[in-house]
Amino acid sequence: MRHAWINTFREKLAEFTSAAFHYWNVRQVTVGTVELKDEERRRLAQLEHEIELLINPTEQDHRELVETIKQTP
Repeated sequence: MRHAWINTFREKLAEFTSAAFHYWNVRQVTVGTVELKDEERRRLAQLEHEIELLINPTEQDHRELVETIKQTP
């Protein structure tokens, strides 16, 4: 059971960080401000919530991860 949890957690975290990094790169290369589309914002928000549901809120490093994710524009 734990093995399935960790695989799901890794997949969600990898997808979130990949999308966030992509949008950060687009903003660095593009002159001016690039806004995320509603669909992109929804996907990042969904991944944020899925990750939050997978973590243990009593563990400090898990809470720090969630706080870091919430700071992602």
